[in-house]
Amino acid sequence: MIEIPEDVSSFLKRQNFLMVLTVNNEKVINAAAKSVVQIEPTGKIYLVDLYEGKTRSNLEENPNTTLCAIDEEEFQGWQLKGKAKAVDFKEGCKHLEYFDQHINKRIVERIIGNIKKNKLGEYSETHFPDPKYLIEFETEKIVNLAGK
Repeated sequence: MIEIPEDVSSFLKRQNFLMVLTVNNEKVINAAAKSVVQIEPTGKIYLVDLYEGKTRSNLEENPNTTLCAIDEEEFQGWQLKGKAKAVDFKEGCKHLEYFDQHINKRIVERIIGNIKKNKLGEYSETHFPDPKYLIEFETEKIVNLAGK
């Protein structure tokens, strides 16, 4: 596992989600958006999965995983390659608290943004199901997608 530099960590924390790419034993790739709940400088990243579908079954078959985040406006992006595993929640899990704080912040930001645009509507985050499990990712390689 390698450490995650502060500029990469800061960028990832500003994103509402990361794309998580997994692959099964038949070499079929799955890409799914997952919310980041914690990034440790040591290289470990925790994400939550709201559904128990292809990502979890792929992780059980093959731990090789890629995380990807891009910001079109900043023309910046990062790809992190490594190994991941599915971890069930335990009683009093701090990651659930982080997720709740993150979702509440997103709801407030969406409401304020919509008010500024004079746009009313539903806030999709309020309809999210409860998280099913954690994804624990260990970073092995970091790629700057902006080619810098």
